[in-house]
Amino acid sequence: MHQAFFRKIASGSTLVRKAVILRGTASKNPQNGGFFISLHRDSQRTLFFLQRFPET
Repeated sequence: MHQAFFRKIASGSTLVRKAVILRGTASKNPQNGGFFISLHRDSQRTLFFLQRFPET
């Protein structure tokens, strides 16, 4: 699936703690310091929302 994609991003940033796959379109601005990554595959749009948490 897309786990390799998530691992690639997670390995590049220690702030990535959680990745949730959202399907549809982004109607609101990302919250909680998160950001959207839009990928196109097989004529389908998948929005990956990576929520970043502060270091504790």
